[in-house]
Amino acid sequence: MSKNRYQGHIAAATAFLIALCLLAVTALQARDKPPLPRVLIIGDSISIGYTDHVREMLAGKAEVQRIPQNGGHTWRGLKRLEAWLGSEKWDVIHFNWGIWDLVHFREGKYDVTGKRVSTRKQYAENLGRLVARLKATGARLIWADTTPVPDKVVGCIMGQEIEFNTVAREVMDKHGVTVNDLHTYVAPHLGKYQQPNDVHFKPEGSIFLAHKVARTILNALRNPTSPFDMPEIKPPIFPQRIVDIRNYGAVDDGKTLNTQAIAKAITTCAWEGGGRVLVPPGIWLTGAIHLKSNIDLHLAQGAELRFSTNPEDYLPAVFVRWAGFECYNYSPLIYANGCTNIAITGPGTLEGQGKPWWNWTKHQDRVAQKLYDMVLSDIAVQDRVFGNRKDPLRPQFFQPINCKNVFIEGVTITSGPFWTIQCVYCQNVLIRKIAIINHGPNNDGINLDSSRNVLIEHCTFATGDDCIALKSGLNEDGWRVGRPTENVVVRHCRMKKGHGGVVIGSDMSGNVRNLFVHDCDFHGSSTGIRIKSSRGRGGVVENLWYQDINLGDIFRQGIVMHTDYKAWFGSDHGKAPTFRNIHIENVTCQHVAQAARIAGLPEQAIENITLKNVTINAKDGLTCTNTKGLNLVNVAITPKTGNVMHIKDIQDVIIRQGHCPKGANPFLRVEGSTSKNVKIIDTDISKAKVPIELGKDVKPTVVIQK
Repeated sequence: MSKNRYQGHIAAATAFLIALCLLAVTALQARDKPPLPRVLIIGDSISIGYTDHVREMLAGKAEVQRIPQNGGHTWRGLKRLEAWLGSEKWDVIHFNWGIWDLVHFREGKYDVTGKRVSTRKQYAENLGRLVARLKATGARLIWADTTPVPDKVVGCIMGQEIEFNTVAREVMDKHGVTVNDLHTYVAPHLGKYQQPNDVHFKPEGSIFLAHKVARTILNALRNPTSPFDMPEIKPPIFPQRIVDIRNYGAVDDGKTLNTQAIAKAITTCAWEGGGRVLVPPGIWLTGAIHLKSNIDLHLAQGAELRFSTNPEDYLPAVFVRWAGFECYNYSPLIYANGCTNIAITGPGTLEGQGKPWWNWTKHQDRVAQKLYDMVLSDIAVQDRVFGNRKDPLRPQFFQPINCKNVFIEGVTITSGPFWTIQCVYCQNVLIRKIAIINHGPNNDGINLDSSRNVLIEHCTFATGDDCIALKSGLNEDGWRVGRPTENVVVRHCRMKKGHGGVVIGSDMSGNVRNLFVHDCDFHGSSTGIRIKSSRGRGGVVENLWYQDINLGDIFRQGIVMHTDYKAWFGSDHGKAPTFRNIHIENVTCQHVAQAARIAGLPEQAIENITLKNVTINAKDGLTCTNTKGLNLVNVAITPKTGNVMHIKDIQDVIIRQGHCPKGANPFLRVEGSTSKNVKIIDTDISKAKVPIELGKDVKPTVVIQK
């Protein structure tokens, strides 16, 4: 054998061995690589149009499958759902029934004078049964609202899908299912994306829908990375020790006061090194509960801690921050001061019996003014003592103060005297899967007060005030303490009722920064995104991100950020607050009184605001005053009448890829002698009755179209 031939054999063998090694490595990598999450799409022909695009958008991130046929009406769903689900596990199910339930037939033919496939009642009942079965799979569920039915569709009546979407919303709220509002998302763009006189979409319309479907699915599978440095928040670990309150004399008759028995159980457990203090099934009446380090107060299924309505059961007074001011007051119903590793967990209920306390609101302004006068007079905190019937201030439900590693999970909290959860000067807080149902005056859900590194997720709120609020002290007392609220993530929460969804202020004198809110539903709140303050507060609110928010149907404003708020202990002079660097993206709002209001002060403009991919149907459009740096990208605001956008005394505005409703009157009105540098880019405003309207003090060169 020649030398060259021999060397060729060696090279071939070497190549073969290398190929075998590569195959083996690839096989091992494939074996070790976890399978992709599995997604099932259930729907009619609208979903057929967007599924392939969703599959492409989620390639390498999820395995997307769709049922093998048109999902049709809910009756078909009830018959075939088991076959569609199969025996395999699904991680996410994105589903819809609606258009086929709306179809009218007469003698087997499409006819709007005939009988509808499903009545409103039948649709609700069928959908409830389908959702119950889908929940049993354990998958994350996403309901897709039925897309618009235009005029002259054979067998359908224009607008009836809105009625059924309302029914579906009620069903989804009942079952805690995420709503993907495709109807509001696509409605302003039907002329561009929907086929004429047809419920179906053009190819580019299906791609437009697919973007929202894919994003909603992906966010259900994994959480977006925080836009600021945020440590991982984990629940504290407790020793495997269980201390039963019954062993210390607690009686579950709803009449015996168990304050001392619970205190003994907590003290004993803490002295032994910590663990779980168990509240078994039953109704346990108690006064103030004071937690200690390394204590997990656990409420079993069927357990209710029912709190006394006797103010004497919350004495002696303890150190608290009350509505922005430090003082000594009645103990919160549950209290912890200077503790590490504390928790309230379990499927049980905390019942505050708040109604008898609510009458104290008639004294609130007088007593709060007395407290503020003490602040202004530099009276030491230890001498600001309340907790008496003469000067009554309502106690909070749960206030951990100066605590580290706080964990709240699973409980339902109802009917408290005042704010529900107020974390003050706390670090590393995790609140998840709780429900707060508290409809009294000033019954905020969760208030984060000069606290840092907080994660709130998968919670439900129905409150008498703001659902979640970020605060940092009020006026002079806030400046004295000087501790911001910072590094907060709120995700996958549902706000069924409240003054605002996730709110900043108005007491923010110690600064608020680094907030990321995503994948939340504010349907039912009075206001959606709410950032408020006033002269006299000072302080800085900065670096806020609101992303992938469904505002649904709310009452006042979809988005409001203003420093002219008529606040408690605000003024017409004094330090102006600063709002800057606020980013709002991927927001839909089905209906609201006003789309958005942004209002700074002449001496301190609101700075650097971005609204991107925002769709809002409203009675009135957007107004913006005293603002510098407003960036509106792909914003579709559809007011019933009047201005789409009205800006005054505002500088450096960019309106890019905007949506101009037909007949807008006007699309943009500009006022104020200080307004300048307003640019309209890649935006067709030809359909407006009046495209641009300038006030008498505005020069024509202020607005530039590109």
